[in-house]
Amino acid sequence: ATAIGSFMANLVPTSNLAQSGFAYTFTQLGTFRGFCRLMDYSTQCRTPWTATGTDLQRPTTLDFAITTRGATPAELANFPDLSAYPFAAAPVALIHNVLNLTAPLVLSRLTVAKIFRKCDLTAAFPCEPDDIRYWNDTRIKALNPGQEDALDAAGEIKLLIRRDSAGITAAVKRAMALFEEGFARQINNEGHDPDSNIWRSVKGTRVYGLFSIGSTVLNTPSSISYVSLDVATALN
Repeated sequence: ATAIGSFMANLVPTSNLAQSGFAYTFTQLGTFRGFCRLMDYSTQCRTPWTATGTDLQRPTTLDFAITTRGATPAELANFPDLSAYPFAAAPVALIHNVLNLTAPLVLSRLTVAKIFRKCDLTAAFPCEPDDIRYWNDTRIKALNPGQEDALDAAGEIKLLIRRDSAGITAAVKRAMALFEEGFARQINNEGHDPDSNIWRSVKGTRVYGLFSIGSTVLNTPSSISYVSLDVATALN
């Protein structure tokens, strides 16, 4: 909601909506909270972060929502009056805190996908083999000649992932499923929508909030995560 809130603050005052004479309010609910209200609040707005399992934030009904998440084929089939129109693009940035590198860290799409499906061996979901768990993995070293000492010293990869409802997580998972078939299979094995914002089979530290996850990376050596580009820029 951070990036969308900034975007809408600049867009709405000059839009046809603002000039139409209709009264309106814009409330930042977050990607999934806005989207579920467009479908059906009572059945779709469920959350594991409240005692009742229900998203209690108000308002509970909306006329429209701006979201970083698209509608899935199943959602369009179940809610035929739901319409989604892509109208803007915002980049996602990977951020890391690998110390003592003498050049920018290079990671391929395949390597990134293998890092972000780092298997939680205690989870009740099957994992795909051949994930990447340490910075000195030969596949990372091959992409970063001359950085062997820094990668050896970095040790285990500390994966930081969003704990709260986040459209950026769904976007990241969707992209990585395209990068590697193993990532797509592992996420599908979790037994829920691959576009879900939830990580179930992945070993990582769950962090609330976009800026919180960025600042946690800044203070956690050997960590890696993802944020929107505007947050990465703001955090330098």
